Amino acid sequence: MIEEIRRIKPRVRADIEVRLQRVNQGSMLVVRRAGGESVPLTAIGYFAFLQMDGETRLSEIEERIEHRFEGAGVDVHHLCRLIEQLQDKGLLFEDERAVRARQALEEIGILARREDSSPPSDVMQNRYNDDVSALVHAGFAALVGSEFTRAMVKFREASEAMPRSMRLARLVDVVERISLGDQRIADDPWVGIERMVEQAIDQRICPACGGQLRQTTTDAYRCEDCSGEFHK
Repeated sequence: MIEEIRRIKPRVRADIEVRLQRVNQGSMLVVRRAGGESVPLTAIGYFAFLQMDGETRLSEIEERIEHRFEGAGVDVHHLCRLIEQLQDKGLLFEDERAVRARQALEEIGILARREDSSPPSDVMQNRYNDDVSALVHAGFAALVGSEFTRAMVKFREASEAMPRSMRLARLVDVVERISLGDQRIADDPWVGIERMVEQAIDQRICPACGGQLRQTTTDAYRCEDCSGEFHK
């Protein structure tokens, strides 16, 4: 995911106020929209903030910080957290669909898995696929970068590669519903289920047991292992 995040090109809104705010230890810079909440910035944070013009990638901002503040130890992880802070306060130009997708995914309990997080458990290891993982990371990075269409493409590719994954089916279902203007995603207990079943049937995989499906009529299928019947 980190390599995907490096390509993000954040863009600060034009209506941002920058102020010097007094604190017990002296003063600090804060940025905010008129009437909005403030985000305090260090000197390095403010320097990064000034580079966010919608044309400069995070990788370039990282390099500029290293050149300007030698040995600062600021990497793309820190910059990503700064972007998320600015996003939370509405200080960046964003695709509204990407904002809603991040919120909706959080509401149904699906969060980005960072590449430096704990590895999958032994139980999950058999289903862990590096290529699919890379697609999911790219999708989440695209949402952080407010690239909604790219996120949708990456999640679709991942879900098509693993049709029995409920998590991936939910990812795709959420972004596609948002693209259609659905406002009540988190309230729907069926998020992703219909998509997972449909994809499994398309690949002749039983959604219930993972066995082989055999077509019995034009739109009906029967599992050779569990005898379950499914319709499209």
